[in-house]
Amino acid sequence: FAAKLTEADRGIQSKQSPSYRDLEKADAAYTVVSDEFRRLKAEHQSPEISSAVALRIAEIRLARALMTEQSADRDFEGMKFTKALSGYGAAADLLQTVSSAGKKYRDALKRIADKKLYAESTGRAWMDNKVTIACNRSEYLNLRGNRQEAQKILKRTEVFIGLNRPLFTDQMKKRFDEASAEAGYV
Repeated sequence: FAAKLTEADRGIQSKQSPSYRDLEKADAAYTVVSDEFRRLKAEHQSPEISSAVALRIAEIRLARALMTEQSADRDFEGMKFTKALSGYGAAADLLQTVSSAGKKYRDALKRIADKKLYAESTGRAWMDNKVTIACNRSEYLNLRGNRQEAQKILKRTEVFIGLNRPLFTDQMKKRFDEASAEAGYV
């Protein structure tokens, strides 16, 4: 198993700046070694090799989670809140698979969970604002007798809602449904 571990090490250590894909390949290689090692009879298992493989897997997953977190940060900054939520969720999921829950893993997991909550609340406020403005604009146009233009706004808003479904609340739905009923948009 030392030879298999060395081979897996070479795959990742040969990369100066490993990409996310390189890290995925390394994770898969170490996981194969870990699975094969666990299938050995207890008397053939070495605690040193077991902990070395577990540590490598943990470090690879931490690196993958941090890359995913950085991508989610960029999505958040670009106001792509739904995508940011998905990214933070994926990063947290990676860290939750790490069996050794050391301080740096717990700290990273907490930071990512906090960012996810912040992205969710900011995204909901942003979406609520967009839906409210669209509904107000639709109602204004409808009052002025421009029902067709009011319906176009609601159609675009409906597409926007579909793209950001995880952020859509019951309160927003009620507001949208009221504006839709007034404009005859069903």
